[in-house]
Amino acid sequence: MVLVYHYHYHYHFSFPALLGVGADNDQILVLGATNIPWVLDAAIRRRFEKRIYIPLPEEEARYSMIKMNIGQTPNSLSDKDLKALAARTAQFSGADISVLVRDALYQPVRKVQGATHFKKVSDGGGGGNDEVFFRS
Repeated sequence: MVLVYHYHYHYHFSFPALLGVGADNDQILVLGATNIPWVLDAAIRRRFEKRIYIPLPEEEARYSMIKMNIGQTPNSLSDKDLKALAARTAQFSGADISVLVRDALYQPVRKVQGATHFKKVSDGGGGGNDEVFFRS
């Protein structure tokens, strides 16, 4: 939910001017956002003139967000896997999806950090594409 509070004031200085926005404006716009508006004090909620509800993303939007957050990172996920993941994240916000994907992308790094043995192995093609395998 996004809350909007519009305040008029008449002081000898202008907050927007202090911020470098312009000196001829005598209004302040406060924009707030919360995932839990019911926790806010009633007096705070009354001061915000407008309330805009932004729902959680639908499955198709979550699928697009997952693809966007993966970006060009090499992975073995099929389109079917991504759609299944989108279906399983029904109560996730856009920020939750971003954290989920970032956490999954860093998993190989965490695995390497815990490795105790490394062995260089050739791909056998003679192209010089050697890979390093590790064991925890």
